[in-house]
Amino acid sequence: MDWLIELLDKVPLDQALAVSAFAIIANRLIAGFITPLFEKYKLDKFWLMYISWIVAGLLVWATDINLFEAYIPNQLIGTILTALVAGGSANIVYDRTDAGTTVVIEGAKMNESLKDIKE
Repeated sequence: MDWLIELLDKVPLDQALAVSAFAIIANRLIAGFITPLFEKYKLDKFWLMYISWIVAGLLVWATDINLFEAYIPNQLIGTILTALVAGGSANIVYDRTDAGTTVVIEGAKMNESLKDIKE
């Protein structure tokens, strides 16, 4: 566990928070503007992952953040890796917030209301 603490000590907190914010911004932009177009034109949503990487990458590129500066001194490679992290995080945010929730009630039948189950 010491290796994780050492790793986290080398990542600037302000940059990590900015990348997290970029992931959320990319997620909301994709969910608000791009996903409705995919649904309207019945396009394969598989490609949303790559679009979110591009959006997050543009945000990271605009701010020139390199989360891996302590390990990878090359700014270009560090920025590209940071963009991949931000884009992948946007996908995780999307999976957790927009995927919906399924509730399974043991013993319930299709089209049975909760009121009927309680009784």
